[in-house]
Amino acid sequence: MPACLSSPEPPALKQLGALYAELGADLLACLEHLPDHRSRFGRRYPLSGLLCVCAAAMTGGNTHPVAIADWAATAAEVTLEVLGLASRSVTGALRRPDATTIARALTGLDVAALETLVAARAADAALAAGSIGCACDPDEPDLADSAAEQIERDCCAGALPQLCVDGKYLRGTGNSAAEQEKLVSAFEPARGITLAQVPVPEGTNETTCFGPLLAPLDLRGTVVSADAAHTTAANARWLVEDKRAHYLFAVKADQPTLFAQMKALDWTAVPDRSRRRRAAHGRWELRSMRTIELDVAVGSFHLPHAATAIRIIRTRTVKGKTTRETVYYATNLTCPDTTPAALAFHIRRHWAVENSSHHVRDRTFAEDACTTRSVAAPQALAALRNLIIGLLHCAGETNLASATRRYNRDEPATLHLLGINPKTT
Repeated sequence: MPACLSSPEPPALKQLGALYAELGADLLACLEHLPDHRSRFGRRYPLSGLLCVCAAAMTGGNTHPVAIADWAATAAEVTLEVLGLASRSVTGALRRPDATTIARALTGLDVAALETLVAARAADAALAAGSIGCACDPDEPDLADSAAEQIERDCCAGALPQLCVDGKYLRGTGNSAAEQEKLVSAFEPARGITLAQVPVPEGTNETTCFGPLLAPLDLRGTVVSADAAHTTAANARWLVEDKRAHYLFAVKADQPTLFAQMKALDWTAVPDRSRRRRAAHGRWELRSMRTIELDVAVGSFHLPHAATAIRIIRTRTVKGKTTRETVYYATNLTCPDTTPAALAFHIRRHWAVENSSHHVRDRTFAEDACTTRSVAAPQALAALRNLIIGLLHCAGETNLASATRRYNRDEPATLHLLGINPKTT
């Protein structure tokens, strides 16, 4: 399917793809660059092989260390040999890693290095997949309201590369939100892959993670969308001045000065720039968007480089009950850089991080039900889930739950998906 203007390649994708090409011929060789935290005495399996076993088992929906060990216990000998786990006892019997061995391997990992390596593998798969189709919803067409209503069939025109920043709790790591580990990720919505992920330090919130998350990535010309937790003057200035990127930030009442400025703008003086009426998933929805260009030279707006203010009114009818919601966004983009329809498209596409990543991690890969809490293990497992979700998206899978069941019965296909060369070592 030829690519449309909605799917330009972000520079960060090429950056990570080039890194993967430098590190090795396949995922197994790539993971050999991870520092091994285990004692030299008593090592039976290479760390890279154990991580590949985890990834292979998780591709089939086995997401807990015990379930991973169960998968390894029944895997074909040739599969374990390909993964470099051909350890045999004095009797010649093939040893297989148990749940304790897997948990210990995950516990002390350098998760920052692991995140980089799995993101590089996902980026390589995305680049190898080549052109992709439009990220709009072709199966849910817009409904015409009137001849004057703008129907966003051209929503891709003017769209730019995009990264979505959002946080997610690992519910199984604690009994309350204060105890649960939280991760913040940068998600590339057009291809469905996670390019970076960092933990939220204890005693802070995800706002502090914005810079460390995105600093290693090449963001030139990329639209970074984020919810109101990241709408700060420092983040906006850093993205535009240091990273040469664009921002698209939600504005809510927790930024009272900025929120008051947004509400005080004369929205009645401008017409709707975009209207979108849809009926899907048992609801009827109308989204209307208005934009106001700001005078950046004046500098009175409480967000550096803000050039366009956006107001969206969402009217929903579900089971006969109608609700109306008004939301505001601010961006440094202007109409010469993009189009109103593309701005609406970027705002809608931000929710791909919830629908195509967080929801899948919870429902298909049971992330919230995983109670592994040992040091680095929760983030390591989350990184592997992100890798598998990205690889499945790049392989063209649309029903990931069905895909995991299929891969659970086909070990050669699983190795091929992960990018592991089918040769014994």
